[in-house]
Amino acid sequence: MSMNMYDKLHKASKEAETVVKGNKVPGMHFNPLEHDEVQRVSMKALNDNRLYPICTYKNTLNDNSIFIECTMKIYDIDEPSNTIEIVGCSALGKLDKFGTGNAMSYARKYAFLNALNLNTGLDNDDGIKAKPFKKSEPQKPKLTIVNVDKSFAD
Repeated sequence: MSMNMYDKLHKASKEAETVVKGNKVPGMHFNPLEHDEVQRVSMKALNDNRLYPICTYKNTLNDNSIFIECTMKIYDIDEPSNTIEIVGCSALGKLDKFGTGNAMSYARKYAFLNALNLNTGLDNDDGIKAKPFKKSEPQKPKLTIVNVDKSFAD
């Protein structure tokens, strides 16, 4: 029995290695999650399961930045009409000679992370432990009455 697209993607997700974070660079307080490492881990898991991703990009320019949205379509090599789309991974880049490429790489990296639910860990190697957000109670609106005309109170 052949595996369907979802079985293959599930298997790829389970088989994918943990993405190793890069080394800290001056000015960063965390170890970066590098595009090349995410792509290496992702492509191995996808290729081993006969899946192949193709990205398309939509860009929007404004005065000082470029917004890139990546749509990753993953094809089943054995049944190319079967696809899964990862939509909505986006990034913002500067309007310079590197901005478009940087934003495309960033958006693609997050499409891979979303497609395979890659393990990257929450804790950094710098001793700072990630903590979940605290659940806050809904705030009750406060009613403040200012400058009440007492003639209406009678």
